[in-house]
Amino acid sequence: MRNFLQQAHWLSLDVMLGAVICNLVFWQLPDGNSNAEMVASIVLGVAVFVIYSADRLLDLRNTAISNTNRHSFHNKHKKVLWEIIIILSIFSAIYAFTLPIKILTLGLALALIVLVYLLAVNKLPNNNFLQIAKEPLTAIMYTTGIVGTAFVTKTNITWHEWAVAGIFFAIVFQNLLLFSVYESIAVPNAKNLANFFGKKTSLTINTALFLSIVIFGSYTFSQNDEIYIARVLLVEMVMSAILWLLNDFVKFFIQYERYRWLGDGVFLLMIILLL
Repeated sequence: MRNFLQQAHWLSLDVMLGAVICNLVFWQLPDGNSNAEMVASIVLGVAVFVIYSADRLLDLRNTAISNTNRHSFHNKHKKVLWEIIIILSIFSAIYAFTLPIKILTLGLALALIVLVYLLAVNKLPNNNFLQIAKEPLTAIMYTTGIVGTAFVTKTNITWHEWAVAGIFFAIVFQNLLLFSVYESIAVPNAKNLANFFGKKTSLTINTALFLSIVIFGSYTFSQNDEIYIARVLLVEMVMSAILWLLNDFVKFFIQYERYRWLGDGVFLLMIILLL
């Protein structure tokens, strides 16, 4: 079981599941009773798996950042993984055309941006200044996929819902910034935000994000009448608090990539809202 979970983690299946769960949560805003477009959520989950897997496989050309257990696993199974990526992409493309036109348009636009992004980032040398844009761009695209597919068909979106979405984006960025801190320790010459800002400044930014989320989340909570939104806000603040705690005990969490298990696992917490 441990080996199975480890391989599932290397394949980012926990990230895929977290994306689907979070997407379903946003579909149910503002009252928790809205119906989700299940095909959209499934296609989104597949897209996350395809993007993460393709990114790892493209990373293999860069020996400076590919010397990890995760990349070694992808290298060992790269032929099968590329075949799975192609098959899933074809089936997702077919099912995507059954979706409402607004979701399909957003999905196609995101797919094009992600394709250009992956090709551009992986063609740039590791010491290129533009490599530091990877974390903020990933946060924007990930949040747009999760929130956008749920919001794009809505006729009326309250500021409380936008607040929940904004906090979610901050959590995603907090997650990616923390990962870059840990990666900068494992790979000192990696070109990422943590090496750009410096470890100390990056951890300070993480603390600032946590405090901002708590303050803004608490204000939104006090101004909101929907129980479901209140529950989402509370879960989001807990998620941010867990990521903030990763500031400490770096030596412990960097072992066996524990920070990835916990950092990716926080998004699974949203399943509480679907029960």
